[in-house]
Amino acid sequence: IGFPVAVKMLNPLLAHKTEAGAVTLNLTSAEQVSQAAAAIRERVAAKAPDALCDRFLVETMVGPPVAELLVSVRADAQFGLAMTLASGGILTELAGDAVTLLLPADRSEFERAIGRLKAVRLIDGYRGQAGGNREVVVDCLVRLADHAVVNRHEVGLIEINPLLVLADGVCAVDALVSLSADATEQRRTPNMAATTELDTAS
Repeated sequence: IGFPVAVKMLNPLLAHKTEAGAVTLNLTSAEQVSQAAAAIRERVAAKAPDALCDRFLVETMVGPPVAELLVSVRADAQFGLAMTLASGGILTELAGDAVTLLLPADRSEFERAIGRLKAVRLIDGYRGQAGGNREVVVDCLVRLADHAVVNRHEVGLIEINPLLVLADGVCAVDALVSLSADATEQRRTPNMAATTELDTAS
């Protein structure tokens, strides 16, 4: 697949890989990939020993991004489905930059939500830097929301962090998807976990 690449350990117990040291980025050779896998094993063994395994994902690096977003769809017992948009990546907890809207929502509501984020300045091109396409970001959010609404009885949580906003599109790097309690009970088999982790690209 070429270089640079990212390496990630894959285990349903590693919902937040960065915190467990289960990710290494920007590797430029096969030797670095091998060394990264060994180093990841050591870090996970120290920080999350129950999650230690020998399954790794090697992905092509994407970017550099214009901005990073967190997109979360959660089923709330009182309000139903809600989508939260926030600055993503390492800024998620530092920036305090988030907007929540109830689903279903129309396109104009997504446009207003994006416009309320501080990160929109990066998407629009901050201080002369190259920007992304806000309309493409909104298209992505609308499609995700429509999917969640259609499958509302099965959705427990969909979290994409980060959703990379690129100069020519968007890319969901990591997604954590959990079924609702009812859907989990209906689908449970001896070989099926309630939480599925999806990695698409770095």
